[in-house]
Amino acid sequence: MIVQKKYKVSSQHSDIEITYTAGVLSDIKINHADDEADFLNILKIAFKNDFNNVENYKVKELKVNNQKQNIALWCSLYKMQYGNDYKVTQREAGMLKGIELTPELINTFFNSSEWWAKEKTIARITSNYNELKRIGGNKQQSSARGNSKTQTDFNSLADEFRRRYS
Repeated sequence: MIVQKKYKVSSQHSDIEITYTAGVLSDIKINHADDEADFLNILKIAFKNDFNNVENYKVKELKVNNQKQNIALWCSLYKMQYGNDYKVTQREAGMLKGIELTPELINTFFNSSEWWAKEKTIARITSNYNELKRIGGNKQQSSARGNSKTQTDFNSLADEFRRRYS
């Protein structure tokens, strides 16, 4: 997934928004720049992509809405997996605002045999997002039968808890 980061760099004389897409400077929006030297200093900072040791400037990372990227990624992977287009509803589009989908996460969802993943919809992936992230890195998928890695991990944690607090 292509990651975007957005920063607002401001001083007494300038206020500029800088956007990076996949780590590369992609957009500069000048809200106001009264001093040419100040503006050029901010541009130098922008091209270096280094906001750690910036003096005389306020730097604020802005929240980027990756909703459209999430929709595009979901639809393209859905079509590759199932061969037909996915129609995204307005409700589902709204569900994608606060999360970050990756191809790995979506493929884990598509290949999951969990009961909550039987219906391959955006509503299901978003409502089970945390659980999906948890099983996404595991080779074994959790199951309700009790013979999975997750159940074993839970039992060992429960045993540890009992030992410490009994």
